[in-house]
Parts: sequence; structure tokens; C-alpha cells
Amino acid sequence: MSKKVKIWLAVALSLVLIGGLIFVVSMTALKWDFSALSFSKYQTNTYEISEEFSSILIDIDTADIEFKPSNDGKATVVCYEQENLSHSVLVKSGALTIEVLDTREWYEHINIVFNSPKITINIPQKAYDLLKINTDTSDVSIPKEFAFASVEIKGDTGDIFVASTVSNDLKIEVDTGDVWVDNISAKTVELETTTGDISVKKVNCDNLFVTVTTGDISVEKVNCDKLTSTGDTGDIKLIDVIIVGALNIERSTGDVTLDGVDAGTITIVTDTGDVEGTILSGKVFDVDSDTGKKIVPLSTAGGLCKITTDTGDIIIAIKK
Repeated sequence: MSKKVKIWLAVALSLVLIGGLIFVVSMTALKWDFSALSFSKYQTNTYEISEEFSSILIDIDTADIEFKPSNDGKATVVCYEQENLSHSVLVKSGALTIEVLDTREWYEHINIVFNSPKITINIPQKAYDLLKINTDTSDVSIPKEFAFASVEIKGDTGDIFVASTVSNDLKIEVDTGDVWVDNISAKTVELETTTGDISVKKVNCDNLFVTVTTGDISVEKVNCDKLTSTGDTGDIKLIDVIIVGALNIERSTGDVTLDGVDAGTITIVTDTGDVEGTILSGKVFDVDSDTGKKIVPLSTAGGLCKITTDTGDIIIAIKK
């Protein structure tokens, strides 16, 4: 190693040591409060809603959203938010409207953020018309105390939990995030994620559509007229599921597990994956697998059960 290289290495090491020392001294002075490194200042603003509203429209960026039943029958919206990235809370044409107000300068977009903005919506427990949420990066939680005619939620990154009553249609679409739907009744339920898992439990509906690109699906204690699920990569498991009409499942890569499932007709197609489990009644079986085992009951009565795999076993039994 040349003398010149040794000098440069010594200088570099010295700069690293000096930088580390400055960091330690600075953080000690700040009592190791990393939030002090952020340019953003957070504040809590409470908005009291005096006007009547029947719908809720939310269009925001990053704040998590949580619904809570109000104890006093009044409606308030509590926002924990950045000073220059706040929210507008107004009633417009009978709808409670929450929108983001971004007044940041360009340099404030380059920042270290340690806090998580949050919007808490405290509203009376009654039936509302439409709940529509459009967000970039937000978790959403809607508990069982609420009822809506229709719910539409669309987001880029975030987890979604819905347990409220939905009398008409429930539609949830996220790119990256998990979706939980629990204990609801609706006409149509449409759930879709690009990367994330979906859990559906104790749901009664006319039509259930569950779609993933990469993720697992769990459907438990569900009754509906029709269930359709498509996906590229991921397993799907159905437990105690009763379908009056058609059950259709399509996968590229993933296992399909049935536990106490029944339907008028069953169609399952998977390229790479096993199809195993139990159904509740006899079917006319039409099964095909290129490289796997095929074990199904010798039944000649009931609706059609057609199962096709390229690489995987097909093992089905009738649950007693």
C-alpha cells in the first residue's frame, strides 16, 4: 500500500471518528430524543362537527384512520398532524369531508419523520349512507358499532380492518397491505390486494370476490350465493364455508385447502399447488392432475366438482 493511500485512509478514518463523536455529543445534549432531529412539528387539533351529515368522504395521504363511537352523541374529529401537513374537516352537501392541506415548502418534503399522524373520528352510532376513503399510506380501522349503506376504501400502502355493518356493497382495494373483514352482512363484498393477505370471517353476502396477486387468503364461517377468488401466488383456505351457487377458485402458485365446505358447484384450477380437504356433500367429480395423486370419493350424485392442477395432489373427502 502506497504512502498516499495510507494518508487518505487515515484522513477518512479520522473524519468518521469525528462524525461519530459529534453525533454522540449532539444526541446526548438532546437526551437521545430522535424526534428532535425532525424538521416537522406535530400538533393535535380537534374539530367539533355541529352540522348534520349522512355520508363520510376522506381523501388524505399518510394519517392512520380510526373510527370510534362517541360517548356523548356528538361528532368530533381529532387530528394528530404536522403543522404544515394538516387536514380540512368540513360538512359539504351533507357529507363529512376530510381532506389533506399540504402547505409545506419544497425543502420540508426532505425530512426524517418519527411520528405517525392519526385521525380519530368520533361519531354517533347510527346508520350512515356512504363511507368513501382514498389514501396513500394509512391504516384504517372501522369497528362493529357502525353501519353504512356502502363502503369504498382504496389505498396504496396500509392495513384495513372492517367489522361494521354494510347493507349494500363493500369494496376494498389496496396495493400493499393486509385486509381483515369480520362479522358483516352485505350484498356484494369485493376485496383486492396486490401484495398482502386477506382474512374474511363470519360474513353473509350475496357475492364475494377475493383477489390477490401475492398473498394468502383465509375465508372462515362464510355464507353467500357466489364466491370467486383469483390470485397469482399464495395459499387459500376455506373453513365452514357454504355457497348456495358457484364456488370458483383460480391460482397460479398456491395450495387450496377446504375444511367443511359446500357449494352448488365447485371449480378449482391451480398450476402449482395441492387441492386437499373436506366437503359436506357428494358431488360429480371431474379431477385432473399431471403429476400428482388423485383421491376423491366415488360419488355420482350432486353438483359438479371440477378440480384441475398441473403439479399437485388432489385429495378430497366428504366430511362426516
